[in-house]
Amino acid sequence: MEKVKKSGKSKKIRLFRFKNEDLNGWLESLTILIFIIGILYIFFWPARISGGSMTPNLNYNDMVTVSRAAVFFNNFNHGDLILARIEILGHNENIIKRLIAMPGDIVQITEQGIAVNGDYLQLSDFNPANQHINREFILKDNEYFIMGDNQQTSIDSRHFGIIYRNQIIARAVLRFFPLNRIQIY
Repeated sequence: MEKVKKSGKSKKIRLFRFKNEDLNGWLESLTILIFIIGILYIFFWPARISGGSMTPNLNYNDMVTVSRAAVFFNNFNHGDLILARIEILGHNENIIKRLIAMPGDIVQITEQGIAVNGDYLQLSDFNPANQHINREFILKDNEYFIMGDNQQTSIDSRHFGIIYRNQIIARAVLRFFPLNRIQIY
């Protein structure tokens, strides 16, 4: 019976084949890091709040992380904070607003307030004088109604109408700055 002698060296699959093993290790680690950052950037990226339409929940210069993956998989619901691309005064802008109504919903704006499917939203700063009163939106497939949390200053679906599914870019998942107001959405 013959004995087979095993060598103590195992072969590793290497991405780089430089003679310097330390250089190979660093380059492989850097490649993996760049790959992970790239994947994260495809699905998540930071956004800075640049207006007051979402106060007091989001303030000027707050930083949030938004997820493209949530939109890709249609993973959003009533009340979510979404990032949408709309045309305002002739040019495109990215805005962050609250998703109030989705396909199949009915939005009514009256002197009493704003109702979605007959249930009035709890709005602390609703002022009929600032609203386009007696309007109704019946949302079809791929139609959405969005509003800012600050009713007095927000330019939203009450002004420019419904938005379409292809205008929704991402959903906010985390406020990470300022550090004392970190919140998961």
